[in-house]
Amino acid sequence: MRIVDQYKDSIDHVDAPTLILHGTSDEIIPYESSQNVYKRMKNPCKLILIEGAYHKMLYDHQGYEILCFRLIDDMIKDELF
Repeated sequence: MRIVDQYKDSIDHVDAPTLILHGTSDEIIPYESSQNVYKRMKNPCKLILIEGAYHKMLYDHQGYEILCFRLIDDMIKDELF
């Protein structure tokens, strides 16, 4: 978690719309961490918790990658906020 501690205050300098995707079954970083980041964001921000997804949800071949990439695509097209 040293890397997280090193950069956690950098979130205060983000000034772009932000999408946070986090799995509720993340075994590495608790999803509450993303909830805390979301509360600190000053710019438009969307937090989406992916029920049952693990830390490597984009690579576990459980179908989460399809959902996540769809959400990212919606954000890029400005359809999410």
